Amino acid sequence: MTTAGTTSSMPDEARVSAVLAAARSKLEEVHRLRFEPIAITGIACRFPGPPGLRGFDSMLQAGAHAIREIPAERIDPSVLPSPRFAGLLDLEYDRFDPRFFGLSLREARRMDPQQRMLLELAWEALESAAIAPESLRGSRTGVFLGIGQNDHALRVFREPPEKIDVYDGTGNGFAFAAGRISHVFDLQGPNLAIDTACSASLVALHQAILSLRNGESTLALVGGIQRILSPEVTVFLRKSGALAPDGRSKAFAATADGFGRGEGGAMIVLKRLSDAQKDNDRIVAIVRGTAIGHGGASGGLTIPNGDAQTDLLRSALANARLAPDEIDFVEAHGTGTPLGDPIELRALGEVFGKARGHAGPLGVGSVKANIGHLEAAAGVAGIIKVVLALEKEIFPPQPAFGAPTQRVDWEALGLELVTTHRPWPRENARDDAPRSTRRALVSAFGMAGSNACAVIEEAPRGAGIKDADRPTEGNHHVICLSAGSREALEQLVTETVRYLGSHPDLDIPGLARTTQTGRSHLPYRVSISGNTLPDIIQGLTTAPRRRAGGQRPRIAFLFTGQGSQYAGMGSDLFATEPRFRQTLEHCQDVLRTTHALETQAWDSTELTAVMDGRSAGLIDRTLWTQPALYALECALVDLLAAWGVRPDIVAGHSVGEFAAAYAAGLFELEAGLRLVAARALAMEQTHAVGRMIDVNTDQATAIAAIQDFANEVSIAAINGPRRLVLSGASAAIDTLERQLTAAGCSVRSLVVSHPFHSPLMQSACGPIVSAAKRVEHRSARIDFISGVDAARTRSLEPDYWGRQAVAPVRFAGVVDTLLGADVDAIIEIGPRPVLLSFVRACAQGRPLPPLLAAMDTPGVDDKGRTLCHMLSELHGVGVAIDWHHYRSTRPARPVELVHTPYDRQSFNLSEEERTQDVNRLLVREYVLDETQLRGTDEHRLDGNPFAPGVTYTEMVRSLIHDAFGSVEHWLEDVVYQAIFFFPPERRRAVRVSLDLEASEPVTDARSGFKAAGFRVHSRDAEGGDWTCHAQGRVRFESPVEPNPQALSRHD
Repeated sequence: MTTAGTTSSMPDEARVSAVLAAARSKLEEVHRLRFEPIAITGIACRFPGPPGLRGFDSMLQAGAHAIREIPAERIDPSVLPSPRFAGLLDLEYDRFDPRFFGLSLREARRMDPQQRMLLELAWEALESAAIAPESLRGSRTGVFLGIGQNDHALRVFREPPEKIDVYDGTGNGFAFAAGRISHVFDLQGPNLAIDTACSASLVALHQAILSLRNGESTLALVGGIQRILSPEVTVFLRKSGALAPDGRSKAFAATADGFGRGEGGAMIVLKRLSDAQKDNDRIVAIVRGTAIGHGGASGGLTIPNGDAQTDLLRSALANARLAPDEIDFVEAHGTGTPLGDPIELRALGEVFGKARGHAGPLGVGSVKANIGHLEAAAGVAGIIKVVLALEKEIFPPQPAFGAPTQRVDWEALGLELVTTHRPWPRENARDDAPRSTRRALVSAFGMAGSNACAVIEEAPRGAGIKDADRPTEGNHHVICLSAGSREALEQLVTETVRYLGSHPDLDIPGLARTTQTGRSHLPYRVSISGNTLPDIIQGLTTAPRRRAGGQRPRIAFLFTGQGSQYAGMGSDLFATEPRFRQTLEHCQDVLRTTHALETQAWDSTELTAVMDGRSAGLIDRTLWTQPALYALECALVDLLAAWGVRPDIVAGHSVGEFAAAYAAGLFELEAGLRLVAARALAMEQTHAVGRMIDVNTDQATAIAAIQDFANEVSIAAINGPRRLVLSGASAAIDTLERQLTAAGCSVRSLVVSHPFHSPLMQSACGPIVSAAKRVEHRSARIDFISGVDAARTRSLEPDYWGRQAVAPVRFAGVVDTLLGADVDAIIEIGPRPVLLSFVRACAQGRPLPPLLAAMDTPGVDDKGRTLCHMLSELHGVGVAIDWHHYRSTRPARPVELVHTPYDRQSFNLSEEERTQDVNRLLVREYVLDETQLRGTDEHRLDGNPFAPGVTYTEMVRSLIHDAFGSVEHWLEDVVYQAIFFFPPERRRAVRVSLDLEASEPVTDARSGFKAAGFRVHSRDAEGGDWTCHAQGRVRFESPVEPNPQALSRHD
């Protein structure tokens, strides 16, 4: 009984045990997420002093400061008399590139310079993290912004109401500063603008980390911003006694007499550490923990509370799950006030000093001594200082403003002001025990009492790419740069070349990844391939600069025929590209089961063994050559499709037509392979014996030469004006070869087993047609150019393949048809390029698009040279290559690189200009159905009609004519953003707008308008959101004035 009872209870015990194990696992996961470290993967900053992150670092390492007198043109001296010092940006605050961010000039003129800078910082931070901004569209990316001053709004809203524009509202609110970032980049995670005064950006960091840890955000942009444009806040701070007369924050110095204001901004990119490691990101540091709190009821609203600071420091350590002695340095709030500095030092000593033991005093510093107090951006500035110190393995010296303050006992507190370079190596010691992890704490205390702390830790080591996954040394890589204008592209190339020249050890695979997946691909482009830095530098310097058109480029695929095969073809791609290998292996399986063709050859021998040469000699046997070429070419089609490279029109040479038909969608991969196999078997089993010769002569001469051999010799291929192939009986071809050579023609014998494309192969036609009738032929997705008659078609009958086997290949006609199809690039798909030389010959001086090959023979195709050259050229003409899929087999960690330049212009408006700017928008709205637009019958996708691209330009030109009459103008920088569909039996509301731009420099608008930005939107006629289909610019030959009735304030 006991045994039975025990046995019967076992299932219940197992279930309970399983439930407990699952609950334990869930709790562990919740705990892990609650405390998961957060990776910093990107940084962008604008601080006083030398420009950029590296300029900031150089100033820190020099122990210098960037405090200077406020220029009179910034703030009127009569309003803010001397002393007037601050840490100011050298960048002119009124310069901006609105077109880069898709903004109209009118809207940009009204924007707070803080908003303009934030857009640039967000873009550059994402570039620093090697994230193309458009890749985040629709994602749960959060924006967490510290912002506290709005000097621009103080200037704008003191004006009379009639001078205020609608964009003055959206251009000057804190919520709009954060919201605009999410709007421009289409980010759909949380969006917070936080004003806690001087702690705002660290409070923003805290909120971002909570959002990441609870899964609310997948990525976060965290930053702070401050510009000094108006005197009011400075006057308030001066009257409160908070400011130093000389504008210098002498943090923790005996001479401390107040803080100096500073301006600037910064943005960092955050991801959960596990995600960053999975994505192989470049991690510059991690955030272990944060804490926020308030000083409560202190001696006054703006007086710090030391006990509250102590509690906050301990909370930050608890959140980071660290002990006080695991912190090496504190980047303190340290504003330089004689009241606040000692309070903060005592709090630091209470938490950290007593725990130091024999480790020596804890280093303390404050970046405010270098750049002033950036208030809302102060916390993120401190974080960036710590990140740079971790990278350089050295604590930078704080500018020396005299001896440390004597208001505290530094030794008793266990603290030390860092005023000289102090090494901070990756291997530190604590109580003689080695430790490898370096950490610092950053503090920011708000003037209204809101305080924040963050623990920053060095990036984890040992998480690099495995050697087995690294690209082969010396492989070629695609490097692609792009910008928004020709001038910006030239600047980008110049700066990139200079950067590469000064970084000779830069990782080339990382460079390639950064330019491919870590940057947006803008219209003006330069793309090259190379495998050494000198080659890359040379290539970038000399490569053509191109402008990608607004419409998707049209690509042609040409498929090589028999004679291009060789043992080993495709071996490298088979070894390295899973998608290529998958198609080949599938073809091998299909061929192995093709028993109906009454041969055991495909059953006993592997196709891949024939292709790579293991089955010696079979690659040149027709029975194997034709299926191998088909399989390889289809594998290339599938691989390129995975990379986003798809044809718009195809053609093939002889057996290459079968892969072309597959690419066009005329039949499935398996059906085409069985058909090719039937063709190869039928040809192999014919009793036709003959030869083929390539002759350099014209068609008339060839026809005359073969007249005496009418039943034995025919023209097998017309490859060009003077490139013909003759095929026929061996004896007859022997005679013709001697005659033509004697006549001065260049003759080359082709290595073939049969006289292909001649009447002697007629006996193969019946079996081929029979096999073709068993294949389901479909309507093609794209145009197929027939090699039989050089005509474009989207359907083929089974008997076509019988005629195709014996008819001459009219490739010269194919090229004529192709060149009339207005393609932007031609790619030869096959083991090596054969057809491209025919294309050049057939062009006879006509302009040609780039002629590219997907593969070449091993001696020529050195370490991926051919494929990389093809991709670089395609990128140059505007093909949207799926670089992420391409890089899936090429792991590399991104590298630091120069940022995309802008085409900035001035937006500092006078009061008169602000009034004139209100009515510069012309808008037309109307309702359409598909019957009212030309071209929708010819333009359909999945059966739904859509408006062709010319529709948008016609709409814009119509509005221009109504507004200005017959004026000379041209459209430029046209970008097509979304297809204009007409759902069945639905009407669309259309909005066409012109945002007029006055002549540069902006003066009296009554002198006329020289240009305009245009946009075309639509939405359902019953309502809904507007979709932008096209945008660009109009340039007028001379300044124009609109018809007053055409002006509209509707927007």
